Amino acid sequence: MLNIYKNKKKCDFLDNKCIYSPFMFRSRSLTDEKDKYGYNSWDNVELEGEDLIKAIEKVNRDNSLPPKDTEKESTMKRWDIFYKNHKNLFFKPRNWLILEFPEIFSDSTQRILEIGCGTGSSLIHLQDTTKEIYACDFSINALTHAKKNSSSQITFFLHDITSTEELPYSNFDAILLIFTLSSIHPSFHQNIISKLSRSLSPNGKIYFKDYCHMDLAQLRFKPNQVLNKNLYKRGDGTLAYFFEVEEIHSLFSNNYFNVLSLFKDKRLLINRKKKLEMLRVWIQGIFCKEKNNELENRSIDNPVRKKLRGYLRMPSKGYKSDNIIRHILPNSYKKVIVSNIKDLEALTSLNRFYCAQIAHEVGAKKRIEIVCRANELDILVLNKDARLVSEGKE
Repeated sequence: MLNIYKNKKKCDFLDNKCIYSPFMFRSRSLTDEKDKYGYNSWDNVELEGEDLIKAIEKVNRDNSLPPKDTEKESTMKRWDIFYKNHKNLFFKPRNWLILEFPEIFSDSTQRILEIGCGTGSSLIHLQDTTKEIYACDFSINALTHAKKNSSSQITFFLHDITSTEELPYSNFDAILLIFTLSSIHPSFHQNIISKLSRSLSPNGKIYFKDYCHMDLAQLRFKPNQVLNKNLYKRGDGTLAYFFEVEEIHSLFSNNYFNVLSLFKDKRLLINRKKKLEMLRVWIQGIFCKEKNNELENRSIDNPVRKKLRGYLRMPSKGYKSDNIIRHILPNSYKKVIVSNIKDLEALTSLNRFYCAQIAHEVGAKKRIEIVCRANELDILVLNKDARLVSEGKE
């Protein structure tokens, strides 16, 4: 069963699958099988006995199959076709949003972005507020239907979150990432979270909910639909990935997020008319962007700002510039020219997807100092041997 914590005391997620759970509104527990059909939903119910063994064996068989390739372009096209065919009739309004994430509706959260908004099943609950709402999707058909169903105060824009192109808007208090990441190949997940981090305001939060490992949907997939570990292709060509708690914890903590809440949402859904039982397992969390104080009380001189300006978005602390022009390498790293150790240490205020290129005029001795310090800070240096090689030939 899921452990419930009413405070933010940290617990070992490797033991009980829970990081934090500040509060939970769910309290409907099934204690007597005779009461099963009294409600359409029960909380904290999980597979047991023979059913659990069969489910584990099924997933293990799937994950042992040889991986298959899938093309990004075909997956995007499939989602566009999906929304063209189903319009706004497939996904129901997410009436649970205010119960799961009440902080989104508080006065402290004014600027909100939803990634993968689809036809607007989440936005319907935000459109009548005074908040500044943005929403994006890579499907033109999805955005067309979302605009029809939403008020004019919402700013919609077309964007492929898997691309190296930065989001056109930033400084968000909250980003909704709800049943979106699972539809994207896991090879993109790390860069996506890093990208979202750069679009958040200091102390901004990501509100996350998606499919979890051992969910009923995963158990229903056939062997011929398996693409890779926990990754499947639906009959319409769209992808479905099922996350594990440890995986999500690593994904966000590696991108410098504090884990405020992370748990499995285990529900037994009952169709009382048809006498059907469906055991669903979702994963849900709230992640806060870390506030880096390393440069908060350190004055940064103009030469350093000039070197960073034009390459990276400036951090909120320590720099006054907020230019969004940046040099993105093929490996998705952002390159910054450095001339001394001070330049290098300035990079520690950014996320981990950056690298350094030592300026050409830097001598061998200073270059060695920069490279040694870069190794200590775990910063990639593109040309650490260039000057040394040329001087050796001279």
